[in-house]
Amino acid sequence: MILVIGLVACSPDRAAPAATVADAYAGTVRWFVDRSADPEGRPPVFVEARGEGVSIGLETQAAVVSAADGFADVRFIDHRSEALDTDGVRDGGIFLALGAAVQDNRSVTIDVDEILSETSKISWEFVFDDTDGSWRIRGDAVPIT
Repeated sequence: MILVIGLVACSPDRAAPAATVADAYAGTVRWFVDRSADPEGRPPVFVEARGEGVSIGLETQAAVVSAADGFADVRFIDHRSEALDTDGVRDGGIFLALGAAVQDNRSVTIDVDEILSETSKISWEFVFDDTDGSWRIRGDAVPIT
């Protein structure tokens, strides 16, 4: 079951056009899928907004789900219990908290929490550069300490 919900508060959609934000978010999801235990298996990727007052608009959610359809089963969630169980992330999936996409000239920065369990996470920073009209990750993601 795929849940697409709206989170209340200011939306990162205002930081950049919805398609640009969705492409950057999908690129972020792709990075985690490519590094997962089963990158060819179209793993479930549970997604929530990261940070107080951040939301991911419904249009952007739908665009991310569509853009990632070939490599991941993206599920925007309302409650962490939808993504976590006593063993960690449900169904051997990936759980990401995506921050607002902040655009600066020809780049977009997204902070992401990779949620491993109720008490464990790794925070990352992704910087995407505009390369011929599409977003490409600059180098590699950087762990945030």
